[in-house]
Amino acid sequence: MSKSPKEIPKDQIPDWLDQLVSELYSRKEEGERPSLSFLLEALLNRVMERERQRFLESSEGEQANGFYDRRLHLTLGKLKLKVPRVRYAKSFRPAILPPRWKRVDKDYEELLIAILANGYSQAQTQRALKSLGLPFLSPRRLGGMLKPSSARGSTSTRLSP
Repeated sequence: MSKSPKEIPKDQIPDWLDQLVSELYSRKEEGERPSLSFLLEALLNRVMERERQRFLESSEGEQANGFYDRRLHLTLGKLKLKVPRVRYAKSFRPAILPPRWKRVDKDYEELLIAILANGYSQAQTQRALKSLGLPFLSPRRLGGMLKPSSARGSTSTRLSP
């Protein structure tokens, strides 16, 4: 027999969590169905803010310096992150972010590899990714992974592994 979770006293619930729940209800009342990506986006933004706060507490003379926007594509969907920055230190970077300039996670990469391995055409790939709410990378951005498949006598462009 499992125990039901204990009720958390109202004074111990962080304000940001209370605001997030209010936002969920507000979106639901407007007929929208908030997704997991919405929750993950909010959680990651708060974790990065807290990480900057800790960095500032341990770095004398350092100051917060706003945020910059960063998009991160996951198999869950696209996240619009607000990445906190600091004024002077070049060493601050939220640990949760993937390496610099990387905009997709490992699952997304594996999905693309599977699509490539199955010989999807560019149009098929674009439709499949669109149906999943994921971005389609142009042939140029795929870094030369697209090449004409003349082996079958076709003039269509095929994704090649």
